[in-house]
Amino acid sequence: MRRFILPTLLSLSLFSCKVDVDLIGEYQVTPIVIGLLDQSDSLHFIKINKTFLGKGNAFDMAQVPDSSYFADVDATVTEILANGNVGRVWQLRDTIIDGRDENGVFFAPEQKVYYFATTTFQYDPVNSLQPTAKYRLNVNINNGEHIVTGETVLIKDINITAPSPQSTYMFRGNQNDYRSVPFTWTKGNAKRYNYKMEFHYRETDVNGNQADKFFVWNLGEFFAGSTNNVTAFASGELFYQLVRNNIPVDNSIVRREHTFFRLILTAGSVELDNFIAANQPSTSLAQNKPNYTNLEGGIGIFSSRYTLVQLKYFVQPPGINSNFRSLDQRSTKELCEGQYTFNLSFCSSHSADGGTTFSCQ
Repeated sequence: MRRFILPTLLSLSLFSCKVDVDLIGEYQVTPIVIGLLDQSDSLHFIKINKTFLGKGNAFDMAQVPDSSYFADVDATVTEILANGNVGRVWQLRDTIIDGRDENGVFFAPEQKVYYFATTTFQYDPVNSLQPTAKYRLNVNINNGEHIVTGETVLIKDINITAPSPQSTYMFRGNQNDYRSVPFTWTKGNAKRYNYKMEFHYRETDVNGNQADKFFVWNLGEFFAGSTNNVTAFASGELFYQLVRNNIPVDNSIVRREHTFFRLILTAGSVELDNFIAANQPSTSLAQNKPNYTNLEGGIGIFSSRYTLVQLKYFVQPPGINSNFRSLDQRSTKELCEGQYTFNLSFCSSHSADGGTTFSCQ
């Protein structure tokens, strides 16, 4: 058997014809457009890039901005009102922003994006993006060489319903137990949600210098179900553990005071959820992944999200006549004297805690 195969392989190697294989093949430029509108923001950014291919190292080409940009882009966003009439039309402008991850494959930290500006819905409901309107994107690339279009509605009817603005967070119970605080919001027309809490505090050092700091507690991703509400739970014991893990023991700090919580609820549309799901790593052995885009003439997504921010102060700022506090007294005492945070120099500046063992006075 071996004496038969060896001459056969030798003959094939000696007399086979030469075939040149073009690994690049027919290359067709494809526009890539990524845009998410948010009426709670005043600047709306849209990325407009292209696929690229060429001879040489693809990683080297990815470091060259011209490999990803089109020479000429004319893009607009048009507002379609609830009655079907055309409202405002915004001409997108290009700008350079930084902050892109320099450890990634593509050029960084600067990148070109396109944007238009409005006011925010919270402060100016009249001139902001309108939750009842539709928005159409039209991108004309290289004088008609590529036309990319897309349409989206906005996220609406999202409200944090619990805890109420008049309530405090109770992470510590009266039975010497830790408690979880439920945060509930109406789901609106969104599908995917991210809930975060920022814990803000003020440090005072031995020289009297003060610095305001915070850390972020990510409560996770949540999805709309069959009910009208979505709920996340913030564990009381985990809260104190996070305070310990995120704030270092520092002998130069003589006092730390909790100032407020900042709640950040970000809601994403059904289309955005589909896009994220389609671009996650495959869990199938076959590595089959569906492609998703809601654009015509390109790939990517033009959709919406909504960011809702709520502040909960420990001591109300001047001009606000209220005794509501972010942490109740038992929870505040645990922050100052509890098993996880007793050595972090926290004390209470709330007037109701005057005379206690954990008062800053």
